[in-house]
Amino acid sequence: MPFAMSQLAVQLLGTFVTVVDGVPTARFRSDKIRALLAYLAVEADRPHRREMLANLLWSDWSRRDSLRNLRKSLHRLRQALGEETADSLLTISQQSVQINAAHLQLDVHQLQQAVADTANHQHEEAVSCLACRQKLETGVALYQGEFLLGFSLDDAPEFSDWVVLKREMLHRQALTALQQIAAHYEQAQDFKQVQYFAAQQVALEPWHEAAHRQLMRIYHAAGQRGQALAQYETCRRILAEELGAEPSPPTEALFRSITEDRLQPGGPVIGQEPEIVVKRPQHNLPRQFTTFVGRSQEIADILSRLQNPACGLLTILGPGGVGKTRLAIEAAQQGSQHYPDGVWFVPLAPLSAADDIAVTILASLGVPLNSQVDVQEQLPNYLQAKELLLVLDNFEHLLDGGLSLLMAILQQAQTVKILVTSRIALNLHAEWLYEIDGLTVLEGTETQDIERSTAVQLFHQRVQQIQKSAPQTEGENAAIVRICQLVEGMPLAVELAASQTHQTSYAEFAERLVQNMDVLSTTMQDLPERQRSLRAVFDYSWQLLNSQERSVLSQLAIFRGGFTIAAADAVAGASLPLLEQLRDKSLLRQNQADRFDMHEVLRHYAGERLGETAVQNKHSSYYLSLVAEREMRLLSAESLAALDEIKNDIANVRLAWDFAVNAHRLDDIAQALNAFATFYRLLGLPEGTAFLQKVIAIVSDDLANHHENFSEIQYLLARLQAELSDLLIKQGRVEASAAAAQETIALARQIDSNGQEAEGELQWGICQMHLGKMIEAYDAFDKALGLVQVALNQQAMPDTSLLTIKADILSQLSDWQRKQNELKLSQDCTRQMLAIAQETGNIHTQIGGLQRLGMIHYRQGDYAQAKAHYEQALKLSRITGNQRMIALLFNDLGLVASDQGDNKTARTYFEEKLAMNQLFGNRAGEGISFANLGLACIRLGDYPAALSYYEQSLAIYRQTGDRYGEGICLGNIGVGVMRLGDFDRAESLFNESLQLRREVGNQVGEAFTLFYLSWLNLHRQAYAAAVATSQEGLELINGRRVRDIDGHLHTTLGHAYAGLGQYDAATAVYEQALTLWQGSGQHHLMFTPQAGLARIALAQNEPERAMACIAEILHHLPGYTDNLESTFEPFDIWLTCYRVLAASKDPRANDILATAHQQLQERAARLKDDALRKSFLESIKTHAQVVAAFNKITL
Repeated sequence: MPFAMSQLAVQLLGTFVTVVDGVPTARFRSDKIRALLAYLAVEADRPHRREMLANLLWSDWSRRDSLRNLRKSLHRLRQALGEETADSLLTISQQSVQINAAHLQLDVHQLQQAVADTANHQHEEAVSCLACRQKLETGVALYQGEFLLGFSLDDAPEFSDWVVLKREMLHRQALTALQQIAAHYEQAQDFKQVQYFAAQQVALEPWHEAAHRQLMRIYHAAGQRGQALAQYETCRRILAEELGAEPSPPTEALFRSITEDRLQPGGPVIGQEPEIVVKRPQHNLPRQFTTFVGRSQEIADILSRLQNPACGLLTILGPGGVGKTRLAIEAAQQGSQHYPDGVWFVPLAPLSAADDIAVTILASLGVPLNSQVDVQEQLPNYLQAKELLLVLDNFEHLLDGGLSLLMAILQQAQTVKILVTSRIALNLHAEWLYEIDGLTVLEGTETQDIERSTAVQLFHQRVQQIQKSAPQTEGENAAIVRICQLVEGMPLAVELAASQTHQTSYAEFAERLVQNMDVLSTTMQDLPERQRSLRAVFDYSWQLLNSQERSVLSQLAIFRGGFTIAAADAVAGASLPLLEQLRDKSLLRQNQADRFDMHEVLRHYAGERLGETAVQNKHSSYYLSLVAEREMRLLSAESLAALDEIKNDIANVRLAWDFAVNAHRLDDIAQALNAFATFYRLLGLPEGTAFLQKVIAIVSDDLANHHENFSEIQYLLARLQAELSDLLIKQGRVEASAAAAQETIALARQIDSNGQEAEGELQWGICQMHLGKMIEAYDAFDKALGLVQVALNQQAMPDTSLLTIKADILSQLSDWQRKQNELKLSQDCTRQMLAIAQETGNIHTQIGGLQRLGMIHYRQGDYAQAKAHYEQALKLSRITGNQRMIALLFNDLGLVASDQGDNKTARTYFEEKLAMNQLFGNRAGEGISFANLGLACIRLGDYPAALSYYEQSLAIYRQTGDRYGEGICLGNIGVGVMRLGDFDRAESLFNESLQLRREVGNQVGEAFTLFYLSWLNLHRQAYAAAVATSQEGLELINGRRVRDIDGHLHTTLGHAYAGLGQYDAATAVYEQALTLWQGSGQHHLMFTPQAGLARIALAQNEPERAMACIAEILHHLPGYTDNLESTFEPFDIWLTCYRVLAASKDPRANDILATAHQQLQERAARLKDDALRKSFLESIKTHAQVVAAFNKITL
């Protein structure tokens, strides 16, 4: 134990240990003596009366006996300590006992003192105070375990209570200290220390969420998103197992911010609330590690032009190496305050095709791809409402095909500015040009005004990075001026030259540079002089490299978009020290701790020396293996991390795939195919189809021209066609997908591959379902299921890929059955699908199964189960980062909340979904979101907002040609205007909706519209017509339990019978409605038939029966005061309750009526149009009756 020499040292944190004059002692005869010493040591600040100590340890004994026990224990304590130590340590009188703290060293006191000193220390910010951190580290080092670990006295309850209180207090102090220490290191970005101290917190208290959150943050900050999400999962599991609880809102919020990529780098440290920043970062500008030199006038000019309303596109023009990129980044940084939606840097150098520009921009913006929308449309759609600056770096090689995208952005997003860097002018009418040259250089050889040269300033800065001091002598400075003149102030050449001068003198370097330029002037006369100077610098830098450095640098030129240390080692045999050497010579740049890249100009020069080597093979093999090795992780809870790892090297992956395809390396392609297709499927990248189509063409050629390995090639081709079919259907290209599915089936039959044929039939069935050919779809799914089962039966151990195909077939069968309202069969298929997901560990299949179960339960009216499955799917979706599924689940949860009467929560869910769909550029999703927001608002009684949302939804449905959605929306608008008393317009809208729903075959929707017409007839007191429309709707659903429409139709039928005076018939259908609502979790929907039964009782002069009918309404009504609109007759319910209570002279009657009147007036107040408000209050009979009744009781 790390105690300094003293008379008595006591360790109570962990196991009980005492040291007297440096010698451990264990001579205590009983635990009571140890307990007495522990108490006196901890509470050494005051004397303790003997009676209190006796009662503390012997409370069940008599006063006399307990005091006698205390005397004996004190005597034995003195013996154990030794008389000399005891005399100096213990102060014992006839009345009290106290330990002399001056002769005591106690770990508890040291920890408490460290915490107190930190709290009382005067510092600007605790988290950055080094002295406080050091004190706390010293204190927590003494916390070897909980206070008096394993020590207990069963017969001393008061002492036990004291131990528990102290134990908890010290536990909290240790946790707080550890948290503060970790906060200090987090601010210093010392992630290893953060991890160490956060892990100690978790070890002390596994359910300590603040520590889990800190670990999540530091993993995220270190680029280990998968590890951050795994830490959340650990936290969630521990909370569930230990406490039966869910993570707290701060933990959930941090989890969402990581999965949705909204955690701002360098955000708040632990101990500062709020712990997370959920606002998206307002720029992604790359961090610069050197001071920006000069160019102040250029920056002012660029910012001035960008602020000109007429300038939407500004191109910084200049040769390679002139500093265009650095200037653009600096200008964007300085002008960022002008762009509320941020400035976004998009590196285009790694791209080889203009088609990839839109994808790369969306990725830089953090916008997920929408596979249902062409990416060339999604990007301009997303940017329409944004006010931001795009910095498109290195555009010159993408002019063919890239310019049309720029024009689309400029035309559709008029508040977006584009700053381009290019070696070539874009030659667009909208383009503003700003050409730059090198940094300023001095004329002649004078050096007295040397600091006026920004080129020399850059040279000095770079020299000081690699040497201890800057050049001092006149001769040195003159040589530097000469070098800067020779390279015409080109920043890249200046940096290269400066980095080489530690190997030679400045004058010698200048002389060699002149010689190299003379050679170039005779051998490369077609090069501009500026380019000859840069090449001369590179050539001289090359000459200064040793053979190993040259070999490695030329091989590193194969990489696109940077590379990791591991990749450099595998492909080019480059060790970290060698990479650092090249970095120090300005030939490489180190962007992250584990990632390097090369300036595009230098990559071109180095690549010229690459020649025909094996490096392309190594590069392709490495990256295809990297993708293949992540196959299982892409399907697991580590999916998001695996996706990020591939995305970080997407340019290299593209290059590797292209090389393998062109070189006909079929084995490598086959190895990576599953992971490659999964990657593109999860991200929705449109280029996946083009890659597959290219390899299909080459493999088909191999199949036609080679007879060896015929079956293996055919099998690979079948797999490729199946993957292509899947990607195509997700892009909405049904015909092309169906053609690929048929190719899969034909190829699989030729080689008797049941598994591949099953996959082809699956894709064919999906296409048929998209076309509305339900019988053909079912036949394909049924056949596919049989084929895959045969394939599985032929294996001793089930193959994961076959099990995955089976799960996909079951998912489609589940969807098919649900659409046919065969909910039990749909549920059976889904449960089988989930069992396979559990067996294979496929988290995406699990999410799909849970969401499907939620939909089934929702259709069955089992909202609790629906919500539980949706929430479980939502948690898993956040782990995988599946933003589209998250948006879908927000919608699902919103519908559950709305149907249960919680429309405020529903509105929040729908707003989240709308925001995400707008982020994706998903117009169809936006239409659904607006429609559901309208639903929530109308159920909240906010009719103007509801109608506004419905109109926006209708416009989108008509724009996208979605007649199914248009029919729904027309019916919704009709409901809104009906509730405002405009019955004629409502009837027109309902009839239009009914016609559309019949045309598209939406029988459930048709039944809903007939229900709306029934309500309209009831408002008009056309009871016979209401009977007819209600019965027609019930015949359509044919007795099937279809969510809540059957209950609504029975209710309107009951109202219609009651209006006709047919009370027995009305009672019968009301009872049927109640049976349908029973157990649905929607108590408020039962209010309507219950109120109808009460009205019949009143009409038959049976007030007691009427009271019995409204008893349940009155019981539940307080919880639904603001959420009765989904009953379609909130004020009928209020008015009925009032009339029944009034008939029985119940004092609650007037309160009920006053509440109803208040609710009615609040809704009316939202209507700004006088005529509309008058219609709302007077045209609807019940509303007028509420107003009249209220006026009567208040007169």
